Amino acid sequence: MKKSIFAIGIGVVLGIIAMVSIAVTLNMKPDNEDALAQNPETNVSQTIEDSEIFIEESEFTEIVEVETEVQTEVPEVTPPPQQVVTTPPPQPVNIPYYIRVNRMANCVTVYTKDAAGNYSVPVKSMICSVGLTDETPLGVYSIYARYVWRPLFGGSYGQYTLRFFGHFLFHSVPYSQPSKDALLEGAFNKLGEPASQGCVRLMVADAKWLYDNCVNGTKVEVYDSPDPGPLGKPAAIKVNPNSPYRGWDPTDPDPANPWKKGVVTLTGVKNVTVNEGETANLLAGVTAKDVDGMPLSVTVSDTVDWNTPGVYKVTYSATGILGMVATVDATVTVNAVEKPEEPEIPEIPETPETPETPEGTGGAENTDDSGVPQELEPSDSTEPTEPVISSENNTVE
Repeated sequence: MKKSIFAIGIGVVLGIIAMVSIAVTLNMKPDNEDALAQNPETNVSQTIEDSEIFIEESEFTEIVEVETEVQTEVPEVTPPPQQVVTTPPPQPVNIPYYIRVNRMANCVTVYTKDAAGNYSVPVKSMICSVGLTDETPLGVYSIYARYVWRPLFGGSYGQYTLRFFGHFLFHSVPYSQPSKDALLEGAFNKLGEPASQGCVRLMVADAKWLYDNCVNGTKVEVYDSPDPGPLGKPAAIKVNPNSPYRGWDPTDPDPANPWKKGVVTLTGVKNVTVNEGETANLLAGVTAKDVDGMPLSVTVSDTVDWNTPGVYKVTYSATGILGMVATVDATVTVNAVEKPEEPEIPEIPETPETPETPEGTGGAENTDDSGVPQELEPSDSTEPTEPVISSENNTVE
């Protein structure tokens, strides 16, 4: 009898030790990813299972010892036959996608299968942020856990989180608390460049797409290449730190997202009239605002020929951070200007030609057919005569 009491005592002590081990193990479970970051190989759930197995073995030992003492006094009872339960093998899971993370380009590309069953067809690309100093590990892994919200480093939280290796996750840009209006917009504006402590940060729309479409078992390949991928790297979205909507991820599909409720606006557009040869500043007084009321830049298609009279159509446009575009058309009229008449210039009379000298007259020289001047010989009719003086009237005849 004393041996039985002693055995029971030992069993009680062992049970207390097992309970203390469980309590210590549960207290060591991390509230965020920091503890796992120190040792990626640590698996908290496995530690708890080991403790439970230890408890079951201790209790079994205790019962066996008690039954051994009782068997000397109680007739042996034949236990009922145990039923054998067979578990059917797990059905193969269809894995529709394969994820490639380009660590160098900070770009994620998702592939699906081709006709031959190979993951060679790109279907979606995503801008991302990986580890600051190559903390995101190279290699091929598999998604094996998922959370709508998950605690992250430094007391922050990630939305639509997928675990693919140790403490390395896909998740949204961090939030200060598990609330959709608590986005850290500074981290959001770093998408496209290294910024995390090893996880792969995404816009909410992209993180949710992975969460909804990539089942556990989906392969994740992390590699380095200067080529972002066959679909290229999407453009980054920048949230104005002064925006009243800065606490929301602009891509979050939640109906309560204020980014989804506004429109881009253009004001100050008007028709312009100028005279031929003049110009005008078409952007003067024109402003644009995004859905959150923050200012946007405006462009105008200036196809006006300011030196040619006519009516020209111009288009003003502004694009918001979500790609929404506002356009307004206007006209520019270039009026013709009447030019002054040029004064008439009086005609200058032509200089009269010098009359030709008749042949055989004037001058002491003449020319023959050779053009050489020739001396004229006096003819008989031109020989001088001596004057005849009349005695009657003293006149010269």
